[in-house]
Amino acid sequence: MIKSKNSEEYSMFSKTATYQIRVAGDVKIDWADSIRDLQIIKEQDPDFGSVSVLTGQVEDQVALLGVLSTLCDYHLVLLNLRILS
Repeated sequence: MIKSKNSEEYSMFSKTATYQIRVAGDVKIDWADSIRDLQIIKEQDPDFGSVSVLTGQVEDQVALLGVLSTLCDYHLVLLNLRILS
């Protein structure tokens, strides 16, 4: 079977990964199912004030979009998104 670059990229994004998401503002753990399994740490940032850092495993890109959509629904500004593993 010949693998194309696109199929390799698809495979990478369809796997569970650990993400760290930083947003300006306060995230409440009970807002939505999509963020309940993520650890939420509050920080103070000199430029953005209160910052929430969400860390944890997300099933795939569809689930990640659900998390990001939830954060967007609450009008939080995305500061950073990192794949940790």
